[in-house]
Amino acid sequence: MSDNTTSRPSRPGARRRSLSFQLLFGLNGAMVLVVLGFLLWDYASEWEVHLSERREALQGEAESLLSATRLRDEPDAVLQRYIDDVCARMRETSSPGHYIALVLGDRVLQTTAHRRAAQGSVADIQAAARRPDGLGESAG
Repeated sequence: MSDNTTSRPSRPGARRRSLSFQLLFGLNGAMVLVVLGFLLWDYASEWEVHLSERREALQGEAESLLSATRLRDEPDAVLQRYIDDVCARMRETSSPGHYIALVLGDRVLQTTAHRRAAQGSVADIQAAARRPDGLGESAG
């Protein structure tokens, strides 16, 4: 009597996979993991480039506004023209939705270049400035 237990699958209806199938499955699985690794690495590097560009754009806007301190004693019309000009020069791709608010004592000037002056924006900016991380939310 011959022993058929070695040639029979362990489960009914299941078949044993060939060695070539197992090798292809293993290699393809490894390749998928390598490709996913490269995709994640590429995404992380692209995100870093995007953040760097955004940081530079905001730094440029901050430097433009910092130089406006010499205009402190100018009439509101001059200051308004200056902040509107700075706001208009910012590219939508590098700083979309940017907004400038200038508070000098009881004088409050807001960007009108893009007609984005929203109610509560100055209060939102001041609330964010008081936070240690400088982050805040705007309803506008």
